[in-house]
Amino acid sequence: MGDQNRREFLATAAAMPLGIRAIAQTRGAQTPAAPKGMFVSIHQASTARFDFKASCEGISKAGVRAVEVDIAKVQQFAMTESLPKAKQLLDDLGLKAVSSSNHLGFVDATAAQFQNLMDQLKTKLEVVQAVGCDRIVCPSTSNRAATPDDFKRGAENMVKGGELAKTLPIFLRLKMKRHWASEDGLRAAGRKPWASGRLLRHRACRGDDKKIRG
Repeated sequence: MGDQNRREFLATAAAMPLGIRAIAQTRGAQTPAAPKGMFVSIHQASTARFDFKASCEGISKAGVRAVEVDIAKVQQFAMTESLPKAKQLLDDLGLKAVSSSNHLGFVDATAAQFQNLMDQLKTKLEVVQAVGCDRIVCPSTSNRAATPDDFKRGAENMVKGGELAKTLPIFLRLKMKRHWASEDGLRAAGRKPWASGRLLRHRACRGDDKKIRG
């Protein structure tokens, strides 16, 4: 096989789901299966100026089958429609919500901030579950180097969130900045970098994706 440039690769990747979706439409509307192997997914941040419905329609029209949904967009849609209708829209367009974004500041939350962010997480978990998604990205928002106390508190926050999320079950994905992207740092805090049996995944700023096991 000859080398492909980036444009050729993206054109090929986008074309494949079109044929798959055409076959599915002949069998009647069904909830799309989660894509397997390597696949193209679009984050709704890429369509930030559009609402949930228009964003999903554009992504589907592009031939993409996987989307990282913006939780705020889903909530806005549900205010005038409903969460079941949001899920139905995804199904009708042949889209699978493979991830959701986001829950900012949770890992960095102080004791004074934590309960409010935990309450917000409960609501977001319900939204994410309703649209058939099984994970929420939880980015670190700190702009300073993390201290040992930060690592300890961050691990404790994620463990508590994981205890809540596992009842649905939904993964919490920890998105780390460079000063957080350290297994040693979490271990130094005396905690295994996973939350109560629910595997945590984290991404460093450079875009790496890795699994951490206790």
